[in-house]
Amino acid sequence: MLADLYVGGAQKVILTLLRHLDRRTFDLHLGVGNRGGPLGEEIPEDIQVHDLGAERVRYAIPSVLRLCWSLKPKAMVATVGHLNLTLTAIRHLLPKGTRVLIREANTPSVRLQYTKYPLVSKILYRLVYPLADRIICNSKYMKQDLIESFSIKPEKIIVLFNPVDVDRIKTFLIGCQNPYDEEEENVVAVARLTYQKGIDLLLKAFKKAFERNSNLHLTIVGNGPEEDSLRALAASSGIKDAVSFVGHRDNPYPFMKYADLFALSSRWEGSPNAVMESLACGTPVVAFNCPGGIEEIIREGHNGWLVTPGDWQAMGKKIKEVLAKSNPLGSKKGPLLPKEYECECAVKGYERLLLME
Repeated sequence: MLADLYVGGAQKVILTLLRHLDRRTFDLHLGVGNRGGPLGEEIPEDIQVHDLGAERVRYAIPSVLRLCWSLKPKAMVATVGHLNLTLTAIRHLLPKGTRVLIREANTPSVRLQYTKYPLVSKILYRLVYPLADRIICNSKYMKQDLIESFSIKPEKIIVLFNPVDVDRIKTFLIGCQNPYDEEEENVVAVARLTYQKGIDLLLKAFKKAFERNSNLHLTIVGNGPEEDSLRALAASSGIKDAVSFVGHRDNPYPFMKYADLFALSSRWEGSPNAVMESLACGTPVVAFNCPGGIEEIIREGHNGWLVTPGDWQAMGKKIKEVLAKSNPLGSKKGPLLPKEYECECAVKGYERLLLME
């Protein structure tokens, strides 16, 4: 189940799973609180979509119950905190034998600090999350966070990495041209422009690197509520002409593939899909070692580099150092994306979970 079909990491993971789960074994349905959003076009044609017709999750409860009693599913999978809480809280009203599997998309101990009622949210997590049959975490870090911060029993939690559809990314790259000025050295970030993603920190880091190398250019792919303030920051920092805001792109992969370096400046994460997609495109990553699963993805010097969380000066220095080298990864060969994040491995983990009685 999804709350909506707007662009987000949680939505992309569920849609990837729907494309790859074995149809010979599973009869798949997708419940959506609000069917509006651009990702509706990515739903596989053979998936039956149930529009719950609710702008907010709490208003969808009667529709969820009617749908469940109609389908009597063996398992329900929800993702994103408020949807997880709602589905788990009403599980006693679901048909007998329906397993409730909730997937946490972000590091909860940090994310909940920025909700409207952080203390209430934390209490709800402690009380309601243990009622789920299984809690799916997309990183080992997140599992430990749930255990330590919310007293969830370890046996309730399973770590299943986000699936990256490498073959699909390759099809999106067919016939695509280099979107950059090839005379420049290009850094790219692909993110929603929110406080969590730390693009303000990236702009400060980029300025530091740009001061030493005026041939650098930063491209920011994505939109969001902080766009105006970020544009103003770039202008006031004197790097306006060296930074391009290109907005949301349905196909961001050419920006990843042809960049010299991908930058992740998040203040916290779950398991960042954009980082894994960049690695799938063959572009290394420099990232803050922020709370979340980033340290499990980046192999230092093999597919990227980590710097102290929030230390934009360290990031700026690392960007400059990496791009000063003609071959920053040295003699290391092979795919940049760790094997366990590829679709085949990740989807099998979900299939095993869904088949558990």
